[in-house]
Amino acid sequence: LDRFTNRVQISGSVNRPGPYALIPGMKLFDLIQKAGGLKGDAFLKRAILYRTKSDFTQEAIPIDLSSLENSSSTNNIPLK
Repeated sequence: LDRFTNRVQISGSVNRPGPYALIPGMKLFDLIQKAGGLKGDAFLKRAILYRTKSDFTQEAIPIDLSSLENSSSTNNIPLK
């Protein structure tokens, strides 16, 4: 099996899209910062966080990035 563990991937309008190591306690804002931040043309009103559960089903979580101003924001979802 070609499986990865402890990895998150970011794509879209960020400066450095791609896979990143999942660090315990890491949140969405941390991942965006690791990816070099959002590009100026990023659409902030809607983003989707996909999670693969232990039974390999996917969950889609819609996020409003415009309310994700800093690491203490309530939309700063913990990554799993």
